[in-house]
This record gives sequence, C-alpha cells and structure tokens, in this order.
Amino acid sequence: KISGLQKGFLWATGDVRPLGACMRALLPQRLWTPRVSFAHIFTKNQSWRLHCSKAGRNKQPAARQQASASMLLPVPEAARQQHVNKAEFNITKHVVALRVPKQRCQELMRKFKGYTLDRPKLRCIVADGTREDTRMLLLSDKVAMPDGLSEELKAFVATEGFEVVQDYSLQLDYSHLNSDQVLKALLPEGVDAPSSFETIGHIIHLNLRENQLPYKYIIGQVLLDKNPHVKTVVNKVGNIDNTFRVFAMELLAGEPRTEAEVMQHGMRFRLDMAQVYWNSRLEAEHHRLVQQYFKPKEVIADIMAGVGPFAIPAALQGCTVYANDLNPSSTHYLRINARLNRVSGAVHPFTLDGLPPP
Repeated sequence: KISGLQKGFLWATGDVRPLGACMRALLPQRLWTPRVSFAHIFTKNQSWRLHCSKAGRNKQPAARQQASASMLLPVPEAARQQHVNKAEFNITKHVVALRVPKQRCQELMRKFKGYTLDRPKLRCIVADGTREDTRMLLLSDKVAMPDGLSEELKAFVATEGFEVVQDYSLQLDYSHLNSDQVLKALLPEGVDAPSSFETIGHIIHLNLRENQLPYKYIIGQVLLDKNPHVKTVVNKVGNIDNTFRVFAMELLAGEPRTEAEVMQHGMRFRLDMAQVYWNSRLEAEHHRLVQQYFKPKEVIADIMAGVGPFAIPAALQGCTVYANDLNPSSTHYLRINARLNRVSGAVHPFTLDGLPPP
C-alpha cells in the first residue's frame, strides 16, 4: 500500500514487499530490464515516473576530481602576493596584576572569575619572574584599580594583603587576537568582517557581500589562520543555475580540496561540495523529520536523496530506503556514506530522474 507523497518522499507501509518488487509488479515485463527500468507510481491522482539516467553513473575518481577542479576557481597569482603583515600586530599592553601565593592560584581564579584576563592563547596566571613562591594573577584590560573591582573583591584584596601591580607589561602579537579583531584592524571603515559562515568539515564556505570582495583574499587568510581545523576557505561565485544545484566557488586561502567529511547526530557524511548539494543549516530539520515520520520496518523512497541526509538516518531507524538522485556524484557519495554508517544493506541507491513526466 503506497500511502502518499510528502516532502519528496514516498511512503510504502503495511505488509508490503520491498518497493523494488512493488514497482516491478506495476509494469509490463517488457519495460523492466536489468539496465533500464520505468515505474509509474500513482498518488493523489498524479502519475510519477522514475526515469533511468545512467549518464555519468560510472565516472572514475579522476574524472570526479577534474569536475571538482572545474567548479573551484584558483587563487590568482597576483593575489598570492597579498599577505597579512603579522608583525604589525606586535604590541605591549599594560594590565593590572595581583601578586598571589602559588598554592592558591586555582582558588583565586574562581574568586576573580569575570575579572581576569580573557584572550586567546594567554593565561591569566603567569610566572612571577624568578620568584618560586608567588604567581601573577592578570586582570582584564578593562579593569582599572582601584575602582575596577567589585566592593567585595576590593575588600578581599585589602584583607589578604595582595600586592597590586598597576602596569604589568603584556606582550601581544597576531596569535593573541581573534579573527574579528584582526579584520577590524585591516579592513577600511564601512567594511565589516563576515558575521557568519558555513563550515563543512575542513572547509569554510563564505558568501561575501559586494563591498567585501576587494579584500576577499585577506579575509580568507585571516579565517584560515584563526580556525585551526580549517584547511580551505572558499567563496560562492554567482547563483545556483544548473540541474544538480551546485555552484562555482573561488579559492580564497588554503588547500584546493573540496571533499570533506561532516558529523551530524553521530552519523558520518562524506561529500564533495563542488559536485553535490549540501546545506549544513538543514541539520535540525533533517533530524526532526526523521524522528517524526520514519518508523522501523517502513519502506521509504527518497526521490531526491542527495548524499543521504534523510536516507542514512532512516536506515539507522530500521527502514528500508530506496534512495534516488539524478546527480551521479550524489549517489556515489550516498553509497560511501551508507558504508561509513554501516547501513549498506538497507540503502538502495539509484541514479534516476525523479521529476514527473511532462
């Protein structure tokens, strides 16, 4: 019993044979061959046909790599000469410090929480020169004595007799600043640093505004420097205007490598974002639909499956999934993802056309 089409899925529920057998039963024998298969599936008075589309189905890995390279514009030679002058960020900053007993450091860090120095790659407890029995507790650069502390902490400092060092010299460099701080210093007034971006495995995917484009390679380099897990920074070029919903990108910084691996709710998804459609912002919606609609032992036909963001979790829920996508690269990675998540026996990929007939 085929219960209906919703959100691009076809549910087959009840005591049914596998969907492939159901599709076979609907057709005359002459239309069903091992190489080309057609099926009419009727739901809500509409006739839906799955058309076999074998073009590109058996592409070799080298061909796929070439296709990825064609969608990724390299960094121009002139842009390679641009770089961030990190020496310009070497400065000496003066902060307030308290000389405290070495054995009380952990206690005092908790006591002064919210008032201590909080900068990347800097600790708020540092050595006190050659003295072994004391340490320096560095306060935030926003704290000025005597009025920068709460009344309770001021009384505590006085009672404990801690020595206050008003101008402790702190050496800062490029590594101690975050990306927003660096870009604010580098970009001209009126040009903001990117406020958000998508991260796909080791790749940062940007969609820069018009006024940011003249500084795109500097932006890419800073984001690469400030995100240790990132190896590649790309920017979207133009709109999605092709059958497979992939878009051209330009490399801003890092390695020209667009194949990545993503973890979502404990599942591994491998994909090449230059060849397939992927949107990390849909993770919550994928999870909600799977939890709400998919039940163990159901048979699911995912007509536009992509690399498996619905098919893989449905299979892990105990469903049998017939997963289709017109893009041969999508079904290539769908097979890989089924193996990675150990559901190859429950996911049956097809490279067919899921659009209704004209």
